[in-house]
Amino acid sequence: FEPAKLSVEPDGSNYLVRFDLNGRISDDQGKTIYQFNRTLPLTLTRDQLTGIGQRSISFQDVFPLIPGDYNFDLLVKNPLSKEFSSYSCRLTLPSGSDRPQVGKVLLAYDFQPSSPAGGVAPFTIEPGQILVQAKKAYLPSDHLIFCCQLSGLKGDLRSEARLRYQLNQEDKPVLSREEKLDSLGPDDIFTGQIPLNGSRPGYYTLAVELLASNQVLSSARANFELSDSSGLAHPVIVSKALVSPEDELFQTGLQLLNSNRVQEACQRLSRAYAARPDLSQAIAYGEALFRNNDFQSVLTVIKPFDRPEAPAEVVSLLGRTYQSINEFSQAAVYYEQYLNRFGLSVEIMNYLGTCYFQLGDKDRALAIWEKSLSLDAGQDRLKELVRSLKKN
Repeated sequence: FEPAKLSVEPDGSNYLVRFDLNGRISDDQGKTIYQFNRTLPLTLTRDQLTGIGQRSISFQDVFPLIPGDYNFDLLVKNPLSKEFSSYSCRLTLPSGSDRPQVGKVLLAYDFQPSSPAGGVAPFTIEPGQILVQAKKAYLPSDHLIFCCQLSGLKGDLRSEARLRYQLNQEDKPVLSREEKLDSLGPDDIFTGQIPLNGSRPGYYTLAVELLASNQVLSSARANFELSDSSGLAHPVIVSKALVSPEDELFQTGLQLLNSNRVQEACQRLSRAYAARPDLSQAIAYGEALFRNNDFQSVLTVIKPFDRPEAPAEVVSLLGRTYQSINEFSQAAVYYEQYLNRFGLSVEIMNYLGTCYFQLGDKDRALAIWEKSLSLDAGQDRLKELVRSLKKN
């Protein structure tokens, strides 16, 4: 995103720019598949602040996502000016198609041939990173760089197909080229560039078509503006996000778990935990194992993190696991610890009541369930159970 204006705060001899991001990916039923909270700080010297001048700053971030159809909601907050802005869109990430298809055409103004070490940066393609901006505006001195991902190139089609890209100004052809696809990059991404020198200012469309046997199999297009303004400058790009292979395994594993694809989540989170056996990895892998009914493996993974300062996720998971293997006394210990340390929870209270009931302490179970109903009176099944037990 590129904010229209910046708020800066003195920070010693420098100046601080900061934005807080809250992002959420949800499915068509409104279920959260992935969410993140991030802070994008930027420290500028006086000379850097002066040098920016009329240029905008483009803050860019990246996260992995499993294929699917989603809703994307982003809230951007400026804690310095107390302002905020929001953005929502439909997001589709195809899983691959047997049908030949041209993906979204992405426009850029420059290319850095070397990829950052240590992970994947925003807008990374093999073998480097393309530089993009929110406003698709170019100067005649620029090169128009574009890329798109092709799918469905199977068998003889890969050697027979060609890609045609055509530059139109107000529906009038300016340039047209065709290229073979034998030099496609990894993941079947096609990258091309068109020098814009000699082109007249105006509004343009780049049309990309996948051809075979003189037929158009698929097409996509993107619009941009060619300006004659000498004051036009590309933004300053700020990107500190790098997604490591371990991060990708962990984040996509969580997404699979939130999508109820438990077996796949277990496989991916197992690899993530093996690569980085820390607390957050253990909690995610343990939850996947629990949903897969592999309770002994849950204890193997989670028990090493059973400490007095253990977070709520560990305490809850241990309680639910012991309850699932009918060790109700041990489960009750963790549920009591949860309520004492983290406050009242209707879900945990209901689990605790079930444990005491299974242990034969009916009166204690009823007292806990009645407390739960006082917090949430809409639990009709629990209400009926309490009423039935009181009659007996």
